[in-house]
Amino acid sequence: MKVFQTFNLSLHPQSFLTRAITDITGREPGHEFDLDSLVGREVELVIKHNEANDGRVCAKVRTILPQTAAENAEEKRVGAMTEKVKEQGRPSHTVKAPEPEPVKITDADIPF
Repeated sequence: MKVFQTFNLSLHPQSFLTRAITDITGREPGHEFDLDSLVGREVELVIKHNEANDGRVCAKVRTILPQTAAENAEEKRVGAMTEKVKEQGRPSHTVKAPEPEPVKITDADIPF
C-alpha cells in the first residue's frame, strides 16, 4: 500500500514537518535537516479515515511510530534463522492446508 503526506518546508517547532521528523528519528531536527536521511526508514503509520460533508472518505496519517531497536533486532534474528534453515535443507515451518477433494454431483443430488 502506498501512503503519502505533503508538508510545507518549514522547521518551525509547531510545523507538521518538524513533528514528523521528530516522530521518525526520535529527536528534533533543529534549524537545518537533510530530508534525504529519512529515505529507507521503516515506520508504522496510524491512519485515520475522515468523512467529508459530501460523503467522500479521505485517509490521514494520524501518528508515526518509529521501528524500535528491539523490533529491528527481532527481524534480523528471524531472517538469519530462516536463511540457516534454507542452507541446511531442512523443511520450513510453513503449514499448508490439504487440497480439497473434488465433489461429484449426480442427478440424485439435484432436488428438481
